[in-house]
Amino acid sequence: MHKKLTKMICVAAPFVAASCLLFGCEPQPPKAETAKTSASAKPAKQSAGSGVISGVVAETMNSGGYTYVLVEKAGAPTWVAIPETTVAKGQEISLAQGMVMKNFTSTTLNRTFDAIVFSPGLAGADAKADTQQAGPSMMAKGAMSSMHGSGGATAAIDFTQIKVEKAVGENAFTVAELHAKHKELAGKTVVIKGVVVKVLNNIMQRSWIHVQDGTGSLDDNSFDLTVTSDISPEVGKTVLVEGVVGSERDFGAGYRYDVILEQAVFK
Repeated sequence: MHKKLTKMICVAAPFVAASCLLFGCEPQPPKAETAKTSASAKPAKQSAGSGVISGVVAETMNSGGYTYVLVEKAGAPTWVAIPETTVAKGQEISLAQGMVMKNFTSTTLNRTFDAIVFSPGLAGADAKADTQQAGPSMMAKGAMSSMHGSGGATAAIDFTQIKVEKAVGENAFTVAELHAKHKELAGKTVVIKGVVVKVLNNIMQRSWIHVQDGTGSLDDNSFDLTVTSDISPEVGKTVLVEGVVGSERDFGAGYRYDVILEQAVFK
C-alpha cells in the first residue's frame, strides 16, 4: 500500500508543480535539506515599465515539470523557473515577473538556489510565438508545460498599462483593496472591474480567470486577482465581476490562495 501511494505521488508531483504556476497559487517549496548553495543569482528586478525579466539564456535545464533558466543581462544573472518550455542557451528571452523564493532547494535537481523567480512563463513576443507553436493540443499532453494552452489563455498584456476605473457601489472594490481586506470580506459578495488577462478552462470543473485593474504591486502579487466561474470570458476584455470573496482558500495539492473570488458572474 505504501509503495503504491509513493509511486502515485512521484508521478503526480511534476504536474502539481507546473499546475501551481498555471493558476497563480503560491509555490510550496520542499523543505530544504542540508545542501550547498550552488547558484549566485540575485532576486530579479523588474525592468522599468516592462513588467518582465529579459536577457540571454546562459544556462537551462528541465526537471520536475519546470524549466530552470539562468537569464543574464548587463552582467547580472537571475535564475527563473517556468512551466516546462523549450528554450536554448544563447537565446534572448522575456519572462513574466513572479514570486521570488530565497534559499529554494529543488529536490529533483538536488540543488539549492540563493534566489529564484517562479514565473508563469514567457512574456511579450516570446509568449505569442510560443502560443502559435504550441497550438490547442498542448493542454492535453498532461504536463501542462506550456501554460499557453488553447484559446490564447495567456495574454501579452503589460500590467503597468492597465488603468481601469473602480466599480461603483458600496460593495465595489479594487484588486488591491481585495488583497488588503480579504479577511474581513471573506464570504461576502463584492464587485470589481478589471481586464481579463488570462483564462484557463475546465480545470477542477471550473474556469480560472485572472483579472487586473492597474492597482496593487508586483512586489507582493497584489496586482492580480484569481477568479473562478462557470463562465469563460474573453481575454483582453474589460469586465464587471461579481463574486464571493474567499480568504486563505486551500484546494489541496498546492492550490492555495490568500484571496480568490468564487462563484463569479460577469456583467
